[in-house]
Amino acid sequence: MGCSVFPMNRDEVLRLIKEIVFTCEDMYVNAIMLMLSSVEVTHSQGYQLHIKTEGDKQTLVCITSIAKNHDLAVYSKPEENLIVVYQPLPEKH
Repeated sequence: MGCSVFPMNRDEVLRLIKEIVFTCEDMYVNAIMLMLSSVEVTHSQGYQLHIKTEGDKQTLVCITSIAKNHDLAVYSKPEENLIVVYQPLPEKH
């Protein structure tokens, strides 16, 4: 995927899911959801990956590492055991 000013598309998210599943082998996932983002709410465009986990720190570290390799951002909601991976909007200069 790499650094992109374009929104993350469905195919990119599917490749990201495969990479996460193969790299973060020990994670326990309750659900993986592909969601369209709302720019007004999330400051991102395109698709987002919502991952419901058991809330272990190792899973968050693994997913964050993969996301950074693709210039993606991660938002965690520990109270909901939710990890969101998304393409942030480009910074305005």
